[in-house]
Amino acid sequence: MSARVETGAALRASRRPSRALDGFVIGVLLLALGVVAAAVFLVALGLAEPAQLAPNAHTGKLLFGWIGGQPGWARAATAGVALLVGLGSLGAIAGRLRTGATGTADGGDATLHLLISDERGVVFVSREGIEGVARAGAASTPRVAEVQCRVKARGQQAVGLQLRVLALPGAALDRIAQEARERAVRAVEELAGFEVRDASVRIDVIPPDRLGEGVLG
Repeated sequence: MSARVETGAALRASRRPSRALDGFVIGVLLLALGVVAAAVFLVALGLAEPAQLAPNAHTGKLLFGWIGGQPGWARAATAGVALLVGLGSLGAIAGRLRTGATGTADGGDATLHLLISDERGVVFVSREGIEGVARAGAASTPRVAEVQCRVKARGQQAVGLQLRVLALPGAALDRIAQEARERAVRAVEELAGFEVRDASVRIDVIPPDRLGEGVLG
């Protein structure tokens, strides 16, 4: 029985064309809504005639003729609503453009996933899950009080680890750092299914007066 394994980068790449098309359609609709709102705003305030905003007078009357029969307060309310709709459309377009530059609002790094797909279903492993596996592996090292970890994508099925280890006083730091790194790498490769291309370690010693706090400064 075979299984297909892909990272989230590959999964997002396979979905990118459809997402791009969806984004284009939504952008066009938002732009059209903004244009209509601007036209209603101008007509409601008397700054433009319906015929000026349409291909011909008949079309202008069909689209905007209803505004002319409104009392003054209603025209003012219509202009206010049109202004809000127009500004909302522009804000939505700007937000989609800003997010689209990176793919996600935080640059895409927080959406790393491993997808396992076979005839029985799919499994997603988030970046936070991989970090938890690495932390647990490194924390199993004797004389280690606490571990922090960050995961970085290193290709389709590989990652890099950045570990910060808090050791107990009197520990041999070089040995502790090396063993914690080896255990973290082994845990990620065996339990999460990623190749670890690189793993850096920063090791600190917890001060004696902070023993029992169990926190990294």
